[in-house]
Formats: sequence, C-alpha cells, structure tokens
Amino acid sequence: MKKLLFLLFIGFMGCKPVANETDVTNGMTAKKIVETNAYIDFSLNKLKDGNRSAQVSLLSSPEFRAGTYRFYKNVSYDSNNIGTCKAKSGKELNMSEELFDLLLQDMENLNRMIKADLEKGIKGIMPVKDEKYFNKILNE
Repeated sequence: MKKLLFLLFIGFMGCKPVANETDVTNGMTAKKIVETNAYIDFSLNKLKDGNRSAQVSLLSSPEFRAGTYRFYKNVSYDSNNIGTCKAKSGKELNMSEELFDLLLQDMENLNRMIKADLEKGIKGIMPVKDEKYFNKILNE
C-alpha cells in the first residue's frame, strides 16, 4: 500500500483534478484552499474503500493537492536530497493528522530510497522544488 501511495503521489502531478462528491471544501480549487487556509479534512478510509480509479481521483483532488503544497512548502532538503519537514503535526498546517502522516510517511519512504541508493554509490536527480513546481501543484 505504501509503495502504491508513493507511486500515486509521484504520478499525481500529471493528473488533472477530478470533481469529487466528498469534497469537504465545497468545490474549492487547490489554490483557493491554500489562499484561504481552509482546513483540509482527508481520511485514509477514502483511499482504502475505493477502487484504483477512485484512489487516483482522490489523490489528484484539490484537497490532496493543497495538502501536498502545504506539506512540501515546509520541507527543506540537504545536499543529498534528504527531506526534513519543519512542521510536527497536521494542526500546524491546518490539515487532518491522517493527511499529514500520509505525506510524512511518503517523504520518509523517499528518504529511505535515496539513502539506499547513496549507499550503492548512486545519486539520483530529484525534481527542483521551486515556485514553478509549487504553482504546478496548485494550478493543474
């Protein structure tokens, strides 16, 4: 499940947002959710209960995109691309603890993969997390 979530997260950048009848932000765009600092209520049960198509749709939803934006805006990277989140809870980012934990686990899994590659002498190239990257998350 963790690998699936990681792969879905990596792939969500190419997905277009899909309307979801369970939107708790009443159809707001990811950009509007961030601008208004609306609370993001995201439950893993939504991922567990759905089929693959529903999961992909949920992971490309405005809520997930806004949560990803808020989370990764609070991550710093060292010279080996190992990420560290400055926030310690979902409350700090105005999102559910479940969403915060999901994103934190995703970052930690990626860190483990990067460290394993480094031990083998492989230094991969990670996407630059600049304003262009963050704008893409909000505006796709």
